[in-house]
Amino acid sequence: MEAIDAIKNIHEIGEINIFIGIISVVALIVLVITGIQKFMDVLGLETKGSLRRKAQEKRIAELENKIMLQESEIKKYNQKLYDKQKTYHEQSIQIRSNLEQNQDLLSKQITDFSNMMKDYINVQNARTIASFRSSLWRMHRDFTNQGYITADGLKTFLEMGKLYEDAGGNDIYHSKLLPEITALEIKYSKDDIIDKI
Repeated sequence: MEAIDAIKNIHEIGEINIFIGIISVVALIVLVITGIQKFMDVLGLETKGSLRRKAQEKRIAELENKIMLQESEIKKYNQKLYDKQKTYHEQSIQIRSNLEQNQDLLSKQITDFSNMMKDYINVQNARTIASFRSSLWRMHRDFTNQGYITADGLKTFLEMGKLYEDAGGNDIYHSKLLPEITALEIKYSKDDIIDKI
């Protein structure tokens, strides 16, 4: 019942008057608290709440400074890491470039050496052909002058002719030298190394 009586009393006073009263009480409390804080500030006194607030603000400022220092260190570390990676990357590019140059140079040297060897082989083949041709002509002349050929001489002539052909010579061997030598009479002697044909 008391609650109902309180509601009736509120209606008698008026809702607007009660609302204004509540706002006035709240404003008065704020005004009193603010006045007390100003009075304390003027006297240089501090409340526990203001001391706590200042301590929290100090801790927050210290934490912000530590965070800024950490961020600065992280940025420095990241920059050092980036610079090292950039240096390593440039060195890697330089090494690859040097390897390519060395490979090109080595390839050129191998090609030059290969060409030089081919030229040398060609010169040696030409010398071998000339030497065999000269020997074949000399043997041909000696055997045709004496009018016959020995079994050992024929074997040597045929073997030299085969080497002459293998080296690339074939110009006059088949057309003149071989037919004339094979047309000669073969004489066997007791000193012949090969058996009679």
